[in-house]
Amino acid sequence: MCSSSPPCSARGQPPAPAPSPSKPGSSPSAVGFWTPFSWVSRWVQSQYELRVLPTVVDRVCGREVFTRKRLKVVPQAFGRVLEVGFGSGHNLPAYDWPRVAALVGVDPSAASLAIARRRLDEGLEAAESFVKAAKGKVELVEGSAECMPMLADQSFDCVVVGFSLCTIPDVRRALQECRRVLKDGSEGGLL
Repeated sequence: MCSSSPPCSARGQPPAPAPSPSKPGSSPSAVGFWTPFSWVSRWVQSQYELRVLPTVVDRVCGREVFTRKRLKVVPQAFGRVLEVGFGSGHNLPAYDWPRVAALVGVDPSAASLAIARRRLDEGLEAAESFVKAAKGKVELVEGSAECMPMLADQSFDCVVVGFSLCTIPDVRRALQECRRVLKDGSEGGLL
């Protein structure tokens, strides 16, 4: 199971931080004014997270500078592969598919995984040959890198972490989870 506290929720996500109490001396009139509009703020934030951010990240990560770097690491993956921070699936064309038995992609963003599913289903990449080679080998999982209880201990030959460590709140815990699911003597690739 996942390492020490805080425990994972049923979805494999770390629990949300507890709300902080109001600070003494803060203006109650300001808080009271914004309270009726808090739903607007939450709605705007949810729309940003669902529609804007995944699209921006997808476009940025598809740039040539990232592609050159991923082509140095990703083709080395073999056997049963775990990709942490799978995102919208830009690494898919870089895998040497005859060497990959199965690929499990984990990402906390359902919107990014939806883009990846479309990339797989419709072959959005210019080189569509990977779609046929990857058919039936890819499983996408919405979840946190810090806690992956849905994945068994020592069940992967290789772990790929592509351009995502900077977005993970608890990097140490995420790397511990990667180590937990790696078979003894296996390796990981960091981009």
